[in-house]
Amino acid sequence: AKRIIWPALADFDREANLGLDFKAHTGEVRLPNGSTILLQGAGSIREVDKGRGKKYPLVAIDEAQVFSHQIFNYMTLEVFGPAVMDYVGTIMVTGTPNAACVGPFYDICHGKPGWSLHSWTVTDNERLFDARPDYVRKHGGYLEAIDAYLKDIRIERGWKDDHPGYLREYL
Repeated sequence: AKRIIWPALADFDREANLGLDFKAHTGEVRLPNGSTILLQGAGSIREVDKGRGKKYPLVAIDEAQVFSHQIFNYMTLEVFGPAVMDYVGTIMVTGTPNAACVGPFYDICHGKPGWSLHSWTVTDNERLFDARPDYVRKHGGYLEAIDAYLKDIRIERGWKDDHPGYLREYL
């Protein structure tokens, strides 16, 4: 969780001058208004249990495609489901359906009742080339840069537009 989200929060804090307070030893990020973002792992039942006994307005489970049915159901139904009740809160899961096309996140992405589905492609990520404005200029704009990049990916890998890896990871 810290490797994925922490750097993005730190960048956002610098850009927007939010005044976030990063507590590396606990995985907490405290906001000036008193709110807290808690980053924790969930690779085992024991790690998931660290979320017990608290109340949350929002629980975000990132890279949800990696969790087995057992851990995912335990997280969402037995630990965080009750923990969002006080606020009538939300459990949000994000990720990319895995190549095996199985698992709880895959089920959600294919219309599992009780979940709303929102999706986007790489072209919706307007921050994609922030670190390379020269690349965007070279191609004449953001969308043109993405098209060029994706074309290069397909050529390098010998993928057609309908290759499962291309569709899953980029579109």
